[in-house]
Amino acid sequence: AHIQAKGLHTNLIMSLGVTEDGRFCFGGVLRGSVEMVCVDLSNVEAFYAQEEANAFNGGKPAASSGSGRKRLGSLGGLVRIFKHQDAKLKGFGSVTRIEDGRGTGESEYRLFCGKGIKNIHIWSFKPPTPTSPDPQWACIYDTQSNGMTVEYLSFRRSSLGHLQGVSKSQGQCIRLWDLKGEEKGEARPESKRPEFVDVPNTENAVGVFGSYAFGGGVGVR
Repeated sequence: AHIQAKGLHTNLIMSLGVTEDGRFCFGGVLRGSVEMVCVDLSNVEAFYAQEEANAFNGGKPAASSGSGRKRLGSLGGLVRIFKHQDAKLKGFGSVTRIEDGRGTGESEYRLFCGKGIKNIHIWSFKPPTPTSPDPQWACIYDTQSNGMTVEYLSFRRSSLGHLQGVSKSQGQCIRLWDLKGEEKGEARPESKRPEFVDVPNTENAVGVFGSYAFGGGVGVR
């Protein structure tokens, strides 16, 4: 997969995110392109699972066969690539898999974008299905953060297990976005702005891990 640089910014700064279930890897850039790449790894996992099952049952591992070696030699037989272009995909920060609260029986994912700009964009990604060979991309939230330049984006779970988005803008406190409605099948606000709360005294935070935010600063005179 390749993202082509456009405009003045030819040195692309890429961010990667892998879903918790290991099915998909997403790649996007800070600036210089509005394209995002999604690598579907589902067949790779299924291939090695079958290989292990064959070996466990005393059979011949798939990778040792001629067809297996051919497929492993060229991942094109196992990996699928999807691409999507939109200005609101700039500044990719994080991806997460959501629980099936809408009762569709299908996997859904959320992408968090907006690093380097002032607005956050949360996208819905629905993988392809036997009846729909192309994935579905949709920007479901588009709203201004509490600063001019977003520096950090991630997803987390609250102490109650609810999904939250985490954003940190330059010189501002951490903002927690309430996304639990995404897993409960609730209607989204028409304003495309989820409820939020700002965490005080976190202006110097550089990362959030579970229930903890880490930060600090250094100055050279």
